[in-house]
Amino acid sequence: MWMLPRHQMAAIPEVIGKYRVIRYLGDGGMGSVYLAHDAGIDREVAIKLVRTADESLRRRFRTEAQSAGRLKHANIVTVHEYGEFEAGPYLVMEYIEGLTLSKLIERGEPSTTREKLALLIQACQGLAHAHRFGVTHRDIKPSNLMVDHDGVLKIVDFGIARTSGRDLTVTGKVVGTPAYMAPEQIQGGQTDHRSDIFALSLVMFELLSGQVAFTGDSDYAVINRIVNGAPNPFTHPDADLERLIRPVLARAMARDADRRYQSASELAADLSGVLTRLGEPQASRVLDTEPQPTVPLPTPRRWRRWPAVVAIAATVSIAAWAAWPRRPGSVEPVNPVAVPERPADTPPAVVAPAVTPDTAPPLPAPPTAERPDPVKAAETTSPPPVTTRSPAPAAAIALPGAAESARVRTQLAAAKTAEDAGAYDKAVAAYQSVLNERPGDTVAIEGLASARRGQARARDAAVKARIAEAEQKLGEGGYDDAIAIFEAVLKQDPDSLEAVAGLGRARKAKAAEDALFRSRTKKPPG
Repeated sequence: MWMLPRHQMAAIPEVIGKYRVIRYLGDGGMGSVYLAHDAGIDREVAIKLVRTADESLRRRFRTEAQSAGRLKHANIVTVHEYGEFEAGPYLVMEYIEGLTLSKLIERGEPSTTREKLALLIQACQGLAHAHRFGVTHRDIKPSNLMVDHDGVLKIVDFGIARTSGRDLTVTGKVVGTPAYMAPEQIQGGQTDHRSDIFALSLVMFELLSGQVAFTGDSDYAVINRIVNGAPNPFTHPDADLERLIRPVLARAMARDADRRYQSASELAADLSGVLTRLGEPQASRVLDTEPQPTVPLPTPRRWRRWPAVVAIAATVSIAAWAAWPRRPGSVEPVNPVAVPERPADTPPAVVAPAVTPDTAPPLPAPPTAERPDPVKAAETTSPPPVTTRSPAPAAAIALPGAAESARVRTQLAAAKTAEDAGAYDKAVAAYQSVLNERPGDTVAIEGLASARRGQARARDAAVKARIAEAEQKLGEGGYDDAIAIFEAVLKQDPDSLEAVAGLGRARKAKAAEDALFRSRTKKPPG
């Protein structure tokens, strides 16, 4: 059994609160993790202990406990208790026997496509639940996804999680792991649940292809590729899977968050669709209002022979603060990176050769471009949070309340009329106005989600029309016009594979025409 160096063993406590420590397991985001025994109900638990006098770190640790403690789902590690110990605050969590997804990938497991897609769907289900409660993980990566001996995936280490409306990111720092960070995360911009979806898409790329999506000689090289470059080519020995998964990856990996899947449940639905089209059993139905049963993997028996027992959060996150003592393998937080923007005439990242209408499978309607807070509730039917107010005398609120209700009804009617007329921008503004006054209004929440879906459909229709116009110009020999249109499309939709392919063909045709013209106008020697 692996042991700590002698000078560190002395620091292992015998007891933490009411729990008897059995052994040291590893380091996780912000602290050390121990296996302990809960004598009260005779079970083993994992305890994360933070030894620090830094009040900001303690505050962040309490926030982790509050964020994770609210989440009850089969695919999220369960938090049992938060407490204060003489050495520092601690978090008592579910103990998981199994391996991290990163270890599984190293071992070439799981071996079947169905098992891999089932794990990804489980991750989507866990994230959908967290996002419903306004919690963004912000460090999704293979080492933060645990798989137990029964094939159940658990999302662990919400140590740098952000709760909607509260951002505890250190000023001037970016938290996350470079190879799995979303572009907006790298550039220090606003992050939300869609940053988790981008990170999960990179996990999907790695699990299915066996290689990391973005690589480089340094962290800077990696994040520069994420913002401005192209991922490594996605390849898979199963041609059908490659054809079906490519558009899913392209959408999930979109640089623009508005172009990505707008919910983890949307991504889960498409992954289930891929399984169906491959002729395999559908792995899961989309997450509804309650946490769904996790997707079991078909052959857990070989995983029961895993020799290693891995604790939750057994790897050091790059989010470890500068105040935290460095350990081997730890990574300091990085400053927001001023990565130069990709020039407008440079084709964006392409996951693989362009997907044409003949090769791309039909997908559900384009995503909505909603903001995270109101629309997360629209994607489920879970009740909105209740704001507690001090009671007021009935007479004091009767007339204003009635007036407010009448005004809201008028605004909702106007929003619906605008949406039905196809004036989606106007409808979105009207629904948002209602939500600014009444954040929990379910009619406005659902209407906003619907209007934004309409926005996305209209935008995609406009892009397709412009691409068709460019193709016509290209066929007529109007190469300059075609190039200009394709470039305009890419400014509006940087991830349009059709526009990337069309721009390449138009430039090639233009170059050939220019070469022919030069050869004809060249004066003969003498």
